[in-house]
Amino acid sequence: MKRKTLTYLIFDLDRTLFDTEFLIRQMDIPAIKDKRLFTTETAKKINWHNFKPQDFVYPEIFKVLTALQKKGKALFLFTEGDVKGQLFKIKFTKLDKFFTQKRRFIFIKEKEKQIDKVFKKIPQSAKVWIFDNKLLVLKKAKAFDTQINTVLCCRGPLWKTEVSDFRPDYKIKSLDELEGIL
Repeated sequence: MKRKTLTYLIFDLDRTLFDTEFLIRQMDIPAIKDKRLFTTETAKKINWHNFKPQDFVYPEIFKVLTALQKKGKALFLFTEGDVKGQLFKIKFTKLDKFFTQKRRFIFIKEKEKQIDKVFKKIPQSAKVWIFDNKLLVLKKAKAFDTQINTVLCCRGPLWKTEVSDFRPDYKIKSLDELEGIL
């Protein structure tokens, strides 16, 4: 009997699942507009009752993640930022139903330097896909293992940053496009 290959899908949070620019468009909070930072302090300045959780994620996210989960894909979150702020976003948007605590990797900064810690926890027999809006993260993932499929999420300003000697395997504007890729 042939064993089914496990598929691990590793998603960034900001500008991949969470629409960071939504806050920038809606709020007049200098820390968010000027530095594009979302911290516990900026979270306290937002009247969350004015928004629904789904306002903060891209429109297709819940549909796509639900479908992937139903297909037996293992979903992981690999992100950086203020840990409390990131956890708040995950819980408020209800993304926590897709990413259990054991499947969340949150680093304060430079997550690309932590890639080995995450990928060493994945069975070598698994098929791995990583989705991010930063080419440097995808390049580091590919350098760790050339079999990893890299997907650039073309959202927000960071995806346009050039990285020498690297091209992602795929570029998408919406996770809806995964249906034709996975």
